[in-house]
Amino acid sequence: MKKTYWEKLQDPRWQKKRLEAMQLKEFACEICGNKELNLHVHHKEYFKYLEPWQYHNSQLAVLCEDCHTEFHHSVDALKMMCSYIPMEKRRMLAIFIGGLLNYTYESVLNTCQMEDQKTLKSLYKKGMTARKAFGVENA
Repeated sequence: MKKTYWEKLQDPRWQKKRLEAMQLKEFACEICGNKELNLHVHHKEYFKYLEPWQYHNSQLAVLCEDCHTEFHHSVDALKMMCSYIPMEKRRMLAIFIGGLLNYTYESVLNTCQMEDQKTLKSLYKKGMTARKAFGVENA
């Protein structure tokens, strides 16, 4: 029987991975540094073929409850804005946003089903540059 995502988050392997991620970040929110609020371990990216506990620690973020909620509000707003972009331009935008959100270049290419190209790598690097300009390089 196939488990729901919620059931997978109850799995001891996820609980162990979650604790490991929090220990690596010294039980503090990566955005605001809060150590008092409940902490969530957020997957920065999702892959259909991976279970929640199979992600590398670099693909996980430790966020306090408030920052996690704010992050999802921002992402939902971004998704809504992107829905107005013509389909043929969305994958190019995704490459830029992947760099902005600090996803690995390879995972963005895989997700967008695109081959490595000099122009795509340049666009990804522009996203990384924008990330630094916004002062979120460690978020």
